[in-house]
Amino acid sequence: MPGETITGGIRMLSPDEHTGQFWVGMPFQLAFGQPAVADGTILDVVESHMRAPTPCS
Repeated sequence: MPGETITGGIRMLSPDEHTGQFWVGMPFQLAFGQPAVADGTILDVVESHMRAPTPCS
C-alpha cells in the first residue's frame, strides 16, 4: 500500500551492462511507465562485480 516500507531484491536482466554501477546508500526509483512506483535506497550489493566505489559527498 502507498507509504509502506518494504525490503526486496532486484536482479538485472542484463547484468553485464550494469557492472560497477551500484553502491550502498545509492538512491533509486522503480518505474512501470510513468510515474515512478517506488523510491528507495540500496542497502546491500550482493554480487561484488556490480559494486561501485562509494562516491564522495
